[in-house]
Amino acid sequence: MNASYLHHVVIHFPIALLTVAAGAFVVALLHGWPGWRHVGGVLLALGTVAALVAVIAGLMAQDRLLALGVSEEAVNAHRNMGLITLGLSLVTLATWIALATKRRLHALGPAAGVAVLAVVTAGSVTVTGHFGGTLLHPEISPLPGVGAIAEAEPRPEDEPEVDEAPSEPEPIEPEPIEEEFARGAEVFDEECAACHGPDGQGVPGVGGPPVMGTDALQVDPPPDADRERRFETGKDVLDYVGETMPLDDPGGLAEEENRQVVAYLLADRGFDVSEELTDEEAEAISLDR
Repeated sequence: MNASYLHHVVIHFPIALLTVAAGAFVVALLHGWPGWRHVGGVLLALGTVAALVAVIAGLMAQDRLLALGVSEEAVNAHRNMGLITLGLSLVTLATWIALATKRRLHALGPAAGVAVLAVVTAGSVTVTGHFGGTLLHPEISPLPGVGAIAEAEPRPEDEPEVDEAPSEPEPIEPEPIEEEFARGAEVFDEECAACHGPDGQGVPGVGGPPVMGTDALQVDPPPDADRERRFETGKDVLDYVGETMPLDDPGGLAEEENRQVVAYLLADRGFDVSEELTDEEAEAISLDR
């Protein structure tokens, strides 16, 4: 399991645990229920551990994100807020342990202090999660010019000069594969785009590799990929997707859906396949070209 995927999975726990812990401390303060203070303390401890794991995984994954072209400003903002949240969580936990040990949590002042620290920590983890979301959805970023992966526009001076030639009849454009393989495109959007991106180019921070484009479906697994088997033929891809995808429900695709989405991916690579993609068709496709 790579660090990006681990971070993506673990980060939901501190967000939930630290937020609910803050709620428990506030309820205990308002109603004088000591049991809720203990619940808040346990949730706070679990949330702090989860935050520590998430921060470590995030620090290990940040170089990979920068190499993929993720905005350095967005990465730094998310990292710094994560460290602040972890620090607040540790301070709040240490305060709760110290007061609980001295049996002073029943007093209004100490109980209010812990509740305030817990609420500030919950707010911090919420902001941290928001900055993490900007890595995948740059349109929600409060930082100007921050995008997940910048799409470089070609500059006019970089465009090669083209000699004007006599006008010729425009060739008939082939039918887009999204229309020719409509059902496969639909299955991809529903089951695959969350990890591999709506354009099949992968999603930074999630770990889904590119599955569309010239660099997709390589014969040998990429260095950071989870798969170990080689993709020598289209049948290898068909079998692999059918056994291991989607990630949250391996083998959950119906056989027809599996064939349709793999046909869509192979067609994007330029292979002549039918939308039904029989075993014979898939076996005849050599990816080593």
